[in-house]
This record gives sequence, C-alpha cells and structure tokens, in this order.
Amino acid sequence: CFIPLTYYNPKSPAALILINEHDVKHVGIIGLGAGSLGPYLTADQTLDYFELDPDVVKVANKYFRFLQATKAPVRFIVGDARLSFGKPLDKKYDILVVDAFSGDYIPTQLLTQESLAGFRNHLSEHGVIIFHITNHYVNLVPPLFKTAQSAGAHFVTKDNVDFFSSGFFSNWAAVTWNNDMYRKLITQYEWKDVNSNNYDSVRPWSDSYTTIIPYLDFTK
Repeated sequence: CFIPLTYYNPKSPAALILINEHDVKHVGIIGLGAGSLGPYLTADQTLDYFELDPDVVKVANKYFRFLQATKAPVRFIVGDARLSFGKPLDKKYDILVVDAFSGDYIPTQLLTQESLAGFRNHLSEHGVIIFHITNHYVNLVPPLFKTAQSAGAHFVTKDNVDFFSSGFFSNWAAVTWNNDMYRKLITQYEWKDVNSNNYDSVRPWSDSYTTIIPYLDFTK
C-alpha cells in the first residue's frame, strides 16, 4: 500500500474526505504537483488533473509513484484552469480540490468571484470545493471567506496538526452550496465556521480587485 505523507497524509483534511466519501464519482484537482492525492481514489471513481505546465505532467509520471498508485482512471487537462472551467466539461465534480499553490506563490486568479462562479458551474449538486491555502506569510481565510459569502456559499476551515503521521501543518478551506454537505463537514469531519464579524471590512476578491497586503503575517 502506497501512503502519501506531508500535507497529504491520510489524516489531513482533504484526504479524510476523499477516503470516506464513498458516493463520490468524479474528482477534479487543480494543480498536479507530484499527484499526491491520487492514491486515495478507487477504481469506480474518475480523477481529472488540471495542470498549467505540461512538464509537470512528465515529471510526476517519471519521478514519482503517486500516479501509478492511483486506482482511478486519470485524465490530464493541460492549460490554464480558469480557461478550462470557462468551457463546457463532460462531467460535474463531486469534489474539486484547488491545490495550485507553489511554495508561497498565490494564484489569486483562482480565488476570485469569477473563478468561483466557474467552478460552481462544474460542481455537482452536493459538491464541495476544497482549497489548500497553506502559506507562510499570508492569511488567505479573510478574502476567500468574503468571496464565498458573496456567492451565497457555506465556508468552513480546518487545519492539519497531526504530526504523528508524518504530516506537515497545513491550512484548508472548503466551499459548498449544499446544506447537507455543509452539515457533514461540520459534524462528521470537524471543520469549523469562521466568525463573520471578524471580516466585516474585508472586500471579496474579483478579477478587478485583489490584494494580499492586508493579510500579510510575518509572525508565522
């Protein structure tokens, strides 16, 4: 059995959902990296990776074992994910993971109102979008919360602090428009609501407005 570690260990927030949501049929992941989440999928599910750089696809297949350990059929959609989700796709995703962060690079174009609307168009009725927002210097919860709130979505967060399973500390956020999925995230997976009163002055991000300056935190 091939078990991912670090941010993607079996007790990490994203992994727990992928492991336990047995009714999930279609999973999309924006950002291939090494393909670390792939081994959690089963043969009766499908997995689409949206990856900007074709060389990353070559490296993941040649130098890492995660894709070979994936039981689900894998498809690579190479190009800008924003553009891909602006076009008709052949399926609705039950889980969409946005994991396109490279180091401390922040793909703000994937965190705007317009981007969220594009993702929602390709999300199933009970679907959820999971954002990996770990960053050493920027707290992405406030702008992403306000962006989700402006779209009428539920927004919850969860940190991974399980160091005993070779895990790294990581931050995750989830967005869903489905009440049942929202309750499941809260009760079954122990994700947390945020206090909206803390973010009254925060502006949603859009294609015409993004800034990380108010959310810089060099004390982490």
